[in-house]
Parts: sequence; C-alpha cells; structure tokens
Amino acid sequence: MAELARTRILLSDLYHLNVGDVVDIKRPKDSPVFLNIGGRRWFDGRMGTSNKQVAVKIGETYYKS
Repeated sequence: MAELARTRILLSDLYHLNVGDVVDIKRPKDSPVFLNIGGRRWFDGRMGTSNKQVAVKIGETYYKS
C-alpha cells in the first residue's frame, strides 16, 4: 500500500466517485509529498505532470534494502 496524501471526503461523495474524477487534496500542484509504503516513509518528492498526466518526481529515498 502506498499513501500519497490524506484528506477528508463525505461518504456520499466517495460512493459517487467515477473513473476520471479528481479528489482535491488541498495542496498546490508542486507541493512536496511523502510516499509511505507499509506505514514507513520510503520517498519524498514533488507533485507535477509528465506527458499531461499527474505525476510525482522522486526526490529523496529513505528506504535502503
């Protein structure tokens, strides 16, 4: 499981989500994000776009195997 952000959404809004809908996480498009996997921080990065798609550019790696 990977977590990009947390937000609150009404259950009724969640129920009516459709493919292509956008959930506003109330952060600027170029704001820092932290990617947590299994409850541990693995990466940080910045939100942005790549080829007109939403993307995250990885900045720092915290997980070492």
